[in-house]
Amino acid sequence: MLAERVGHANRRIGQLSKGYKQRVGLAGAMIHDPPVLVLDEPTSGLDPISSRQIKDLILELKQRGKTVLLSSHLLADVQDVCDRIAILHQGQTKVYGAVRDILVKRDSVSLTFKDLSDAARKKIEDLAKAEGAQITHCENTLETLEDVFLRTVQDSGDGLKYDKRGPDEKKS
Repeated sequence: MLAERVGHANRRIGQLSKGYKQRVGLAGAMIHDPPVLVLDEPTSGLDPISSRQIKDLILELKQRGKTVLLSSHLLADVQDVCDRIAILHQGQTKVYGAVRDILVKRDSVSLTFKDLSDAARKKIEDLAKAEGAQITHCENTLETLEDVFLRTVQDSGDGLKYDKRGPDEKKS
């Protein structure tokens, strides 16, 4: 079942791409249904679709009560799937805590509006300035490249399932 879940169940490992070898390694880690999984760079060498599928699998494991310890240099992946992170440098823990607590900039607030008229935007900017706030950045919201890519290919008819959450939606 796990081999089918990660793909190419009937092929020899030596015939697989690096990405599928990663999947086989993940299946091997899951085979005895352990309460804790230790994963080192699980999305390394994967294309964007396979990477998203692996991240979704990690989130599913988390929802099933599993503890997943993830080691990765792919920081966007870490941010996508982890609740808590530790930043190690030269063998020492430099930062540890909840992802949101680490990433929040306490001296900066971002407001996101949809369908805001230019006149309303001007009023908000004027009000902020009148209150002594310094507007340092004002632009339209951006999506992640992964979200754009997956949305672009999701209707390709390849039978694969994609995570349809937007970039601002909580990924638990």
